[in-house]
Amino acid sequence: MKKTLKSIFLLTLVCLLCVVFFTSCGKNNPPDNTTDGNTEEDILVGSAGLAYSVNADGKTCTVTGIGTCTDTDIIIPSVLDGYRVTAIADKAFYQSQTITSVVVANSVETIGNEAFVKGTRLRSIKLGNGLKRIGNRAFENCLQLKQVDLGNGAYVIGEQAFKGCIRFENVSLGENITAIETEAFKGCKKLKSLKIPDSLTILGAYAFSDCGDLASVELGNGLTEIGDYAFKNCGLRIVKIGENVTKIGNFAFSGCLYLHSVVIPNSVTSIGDSAFRFCNALSDLTIGYGVSYIGSEVFEHCDNLAEINYKSTRANWEKIEKHEDWRYMSDLLAIVANDGKFFF
Repeated sequence: MKKTLKSIFLLTLVCLLCVVFFTSCGKNNPPDNTTDGNTEEDILVGSAGLAYSVNADGKTCTVTGIGTCTDTDIIIPSVLDGYRVTAIADKAFYQSQTITSVVVANSVETIGNEAFVKGTRLRSIKLGNGLKRIGNRAFENCLQLKQVDLGNGAYVIGEQAFKGCIRFENVSLGENITAIETEAFKGCKKLKSLKIPDSLTILGAYAFSDCGDLASVELGNGLTEIGDYAFKNCGLRIVKIGENVTKIGNFAFSGCLYLHSVVIPNSVTSIGDSAFRFCNALSDLTIGYGVSYIGSEVFEHCDNLAEINYKSTRANWEKIEKHEDWRYMSDLLAIVANDGKFFF
């Protein structure tokens, strides 16, 4: 009888210890609604004291400002007080004079308009892979910004998002980026090279205009149109146009003084007004057989361009609709077609 009671006591003690152990382990687990399916890269501990508001779903939240946080290196975590962080609000860190770096968790899907605009000390940003949109003017005129990691989300870069960020030299566009909107990188004077992935379908007007040090660009095969003024006044020497581009916008490469060689693929049907205006060094130009329209003053002041290589016959060249001023102020003398060279 004593042995039986002793056995029951020991068994009960073991069960109680097991309950205590598993209960204590469970206390450290975040709520189910705070994970984003990428927990190995989630940031569970961020800057303390950030202000936030709970979203309508009652499970997620939006960071709204600096709050009581005194950090200069800001970390936006995946979770704040049990709420999954999905957004940074418009003007959340507007004109901050203290923030020097920002790291954003994968859970964040949107960065609001003007969220970090004119951050006077901001030098580096690292964005998460869950990002879907960088808002208009989000980082505009962050004059000290030098290190930019945009992550690998399927995101849109909004209008003027990085306009006037004059110090950063390289930007890695993730393999899932879908759109770069108007003036997104306008005036990023130190940007040196650019590779646009196949995922990008929209390249807005003035997207990279006035990027004086931008020497080479490779456009992916997902892009169908190059926006008006997209690379106006850039330092381009080399440009590779994707195989699915159908339209080169007005003034798209105007003022690219050092651009010396361009191949326009067969997919292109329209070359806009003044597309290569003031490309003084341009001396080697090939136009594919798909072109059906050439706008006005396309080659104005292309002083070194004496002839165009055309990937079809003279008869097909004659069928192309051309603005009456398409050769205005150019030194073009001849077309080299598949069936021979002919002069104007």
